[in-house]
Amino acid sequence: MHILKDDEDHLYIETSKEKDFPHTLETLQLQAVNSNTNSLENHHPFVLQAGNTILVNISEVMHPMEEEHSITTIFLETEKGGQYRILKTGEKPVAKFNLASDDVGVCIMAYCNQHGLWRYDF
Repeated sequence: MHILKDDEDHLYIETSKEKDFPHTLETLQLQAVNSNTNSLENHHPFVLQAGNTILVNISEVMHPMEEEHSITTIFLETEKGGQYRILKTGEKPVAKFNLASDDVGVCIMAYCNQHGLWRYDF
């Protein structure tokens, strides 16, 4: 799975194995988790799984959720596909996902409109 964005910061999920993306889209690079301790505290996805329910909370310290700086989207990639949640300004940066009984979580990705894409692997 690839997360792409256009010039207007719209996000796209590309699920094909091919790497021929439209020239108007750029592949988002994962942020280095250890590059900045302050950024890590505000962006690292924390995951709690109970059975088939996955609860995601972005950061130990509540991430800002203002229009100019917020977590806009939380993605769950699974073995059989994935799910996502689009967050609104002012909402808490949390998401709840329910897996099918025969599916397994692979990773969580969170997109910050100021600091890029962050990932947690199961």
